[in-house]
Amino acid sequence: MLKIGKQVFYLADEGQSHGKGANAVVSQVHYYLKTHGLGEQHAHFQCYNCCGQNKNNIVIWYLLWRVLEGLHRIITLSFMLIRHTKFTPDWHFGIWKSKWRNFNAEMLSDVAESVGLSSRTGHNIPQLVEDSSNPVVI
Repeated sequence: MLKIGKQVFYLADEGQSHGKGANAVVSQVHYYLKTHGLGEQHAHFQCYNCCGQNKNNIVIWYLLWRVLEGLHRIITLSFMLIRHTKFTPDWHFGIWKSKWRNFNAEMLSDVAESVGLSSRTGHNIPQLVEDSSNPVVI
């Protein structure tokens, strides 16, 4: 989530999902910065303390690649304290969860609709993975 106050929900069908590992994290971060980035030169990423997703060589090397390619000048990566599990993205997720409790959804497109309708100001953005109209491959 950028400081612009928006969060993208990547929604994938179970058959399309490649898990929650480092490759998926890198794909999502790359797509997000390419699509929603503002050309910022300094980036700060705040991550969960999860070894499989954030604290591994693939993610670290990807962020280093962004600096070497001149996409950013400085990237800072910080992790939450152990046993602390709440931070800004959880707030956006909670807003969607409130909408989701009273929403009737049968298809992934319905879930995407619920994400889009969950915030009055449009800060929750649904993104279908492998959507034919706006392809994102993770």
